[in-house]
Amino acid sequence: MTDKKEKGLFQQIWDDMPWWDRAALATAPIPVVGDIVGFGADAKNLYDDPSWANAGLMAAGLLPWVPSAGITRTAQKAMTNLRNDIPGFYGGGGRIKQAAAWANTMPEGVSNMVKSRYAPEARAIQKEFNISAADQKAARNALKISEEVTPDLRSLEGQLRKMKKAGEDNTPAFKAIDEKAKALRSTASQEAKKAMGQLNQSRSMINQYQGTSASKGFLNNIDEIDHVATFEKFNVDDYYDTVGDLSGMAKDEVGEIFKQIETLPAIGMKGKDYQMNIRRVHSGSAGNLQQGLDKSPMFGGKTMNELKSEVFEGGKGFNRDAVFLDKLEKAGVRVLNPDAVLKGKPAIVTGSAKTDAFEIGGANYMTAINKRGKLVSIVNDEHDMLGQKMPGAARYMNVSEPIVYDLVKKKKPTAKQLKAQAKLKNKKVAAEARAIENYKKVPGVDVSGKVPAGFKTREQWARAQAVAKLQPTRKDYSRLFADVAGFGSLRAAKSTLRPREETNE
Repeated sequence: MTDKKEKGLFQQIWDDMPWWDRAALATAPIPVVGDIVGFGADAKNLYDDPSWANAGLMAAGLLPWVPSAGITRTAQKAMTNLRNDIPGFYGGGGRIKQAAAWANTMPEGVSNMVKSRYAPEARAIQKEFNISAADQKAARNALKISEEVTPDLRSLEGQLRKMKKAGEDNTPAFKAIDEKAKALRSTASQEAKKAMGQLNQSRSMINQYQGTSASKGFLNNIDEIDHVATFEKFNVDDYYDTVGDLSGMAKDEVGEIFKQIETLPAIGMKGKDYQMNIRRVHSGSAGNLQQGLDKSPMFGGKTMNELKSEVFEGGKGFNRDAVFLDKLEKAGVRVLNPDAVLKGKPAIVTGSAKTDAFEIGGANYMTAINKRGKLVSIVNDEHDMLGQKMPGAARYMNVSEPIVYDLVKKKKPTAKQLKAQAKLKNKKVAAEARAIENYKKVPGVDVSGKVPAGFKTREQWARAQAVAKLQPTRKDYSRLFADVAGFGSLRAAKSTLRPREETNE
């Protein structure tokens, strides 16, 4: 048998390659085709050998412009082309099922990446506005569904109004029409939420790759609408200074929530730097983080009504910390900080649920309950991919504004809480007005008339239109030529880096 040392280096590499790597190398210089074949080769190698090395090489394969200058900038552009909405992701079955659901969207993600890389218009739009092919696709689909649904929905709503006026609102016919109307609203609403979630995913990824002070281009419009503020560090000081007055709790009580978030085993935050994004609880089509919270066993395994009846029975609070803790434990409430409760701190409990915000998805709710019956819950969710930090990206934690309930008796918000609510609402209204004016600068955006089906606010309707209709100042053909020469050498290099079993010849 011929000694490998007698062969040329390239011939040796070629001979060692499986046929799928050879196919990937042969097609590497061809835009689109090379990306798809290369992705298939990476997937085959990962399937045959599920090692971290092959996973890393496949992740690099998702960046069709590697190797090029500015890896974090190009990685961000690639990742924002991944689909945010993943059908079946929350259908049960654990990480394996989630990974399979995510993998099912990868062909679309790769297609978006190639389009944003090579299509002159899409490339220019992402470069100029920070809007990816995936962002535009989701916005266009939301508008398409809304346009299809709205006429039928308006007709059904007209019928329902007439029947109600005639006293026919308890008839089978009324109920049947009402169900049809609900189904149409739900269909349009889901598509609008997907579009808003896609844009918020892109915003998160840009922050992760470029920092919270990065220029986000067109996505700057949603900074103070779906969100309140973003900080370089996860910390209770900035959080409390920004939205703490909403809680009705003292800073040290809210601090107990942060301590528990930092020690969650599933996140492993302790000792690591995280950015902190404060998400609005109510953000129209971008999601309602409070939805259904009062009916779920989110509080140490208990529902809110169970807390009221089993812990704060008779509508009374507690004077002694030990008695409060004992009552919680006897009711079966899982308290995370019992020692702190005995020192006068609120009891911290936790639970998880799928949120109404598509870029957040499933999230943890960390909740403080003090002995006076005040309950404050904060959504916390790390922005990652299948529990793994994105390559080259900063760690990023979404936290919500405080979600407040009174378990003892319904209390009016304090003057401080009302002032904080008004301040944040006014900030959002002003930001929406500015955003709409910016959207109107995009040719074809029309926000006159009634907001159509699916969209909860005029700003989000205008947002989808603007993203869908964006056109670049000039098309960008640069990568059609620049990458052709470099792809072959990258594919060959990747083949030599793969972990393979040693063979004796």
